[in-house]
Amino acid sequence: MRILLVVVGLVVAGYGLISLTPATLGVGVICFACFLGILARIAQATEHTARVEAILRNIDKNAIVLADNSEATLPASAAVEADA
Repeated sequence: MRILLVVVGLVVAGYGLISLTPATLGVGVICFACFLGILARIAQATEHTARVEAILRNIDKNAIVLADNSEATLPASAAVEADA
């Protein structure tokens, strides 16, 4: 579904670019650049979400429950840096 929406958006943006008059060309180019920036941000967020979900699944699989106080500890390989 996401790919279909991107394709439709690109088609509409392309039609908008070719239908610009010389008086509105500057604004149209700026709008097209904003559109491409938004698409890049969506792609980055999608990739980031997939990586975070994979890390969380890995943490769930590798969590060790201590028998004496029922606290979960994580292996060092599952640690996530705070600035990532």
